[in-house]
Amino acid sequence: AFGESSMSGATGGSNSAFGLQTLQNETGTGNCAFGYNAGNTNTGDNNVFIGKSADASGSNLFLLSSNGNDLISGDFSTKITTMAGELKLSADNTVSTAASVVSTNKIKIVVGGTTYYILVTTVP
Repeated sequence: AFGESSMSGATGGSNSAFGLQTLQNETGTGNCAFGYNAGNTNTGDNNVFIGKSADASGSNLFLLSSNGNDLISGDFSTKITTMAGELKLSADNTVSTAASVVSTNKIKIVVGGTTYYILVTTVP
């Protein structure tokens, strides 16, 4: 632990804390927190907290914006990631000719309650 009061009231084990008051009162194990007050009231295991006051219980990932609202959050057990705002993807690698398909994967995206699917293929 690095930082004043970091893990000062923690009862869990195998945790890493970096910053003022990180994982201060947590009871879980296998957690990692970076930033002021990150993971401070955590009761879950195997979480990653990044940013000022990033905190929750369960097995989660939280990246927070400067005002404390979740920018990105994810649940490792359900494999669901939630993003606030806009997601921009770069499409620099385009395929101009057809090739034989090795496998196809379906990516599910839910936007405002509507489900969309993107098909992703790999080529040899």
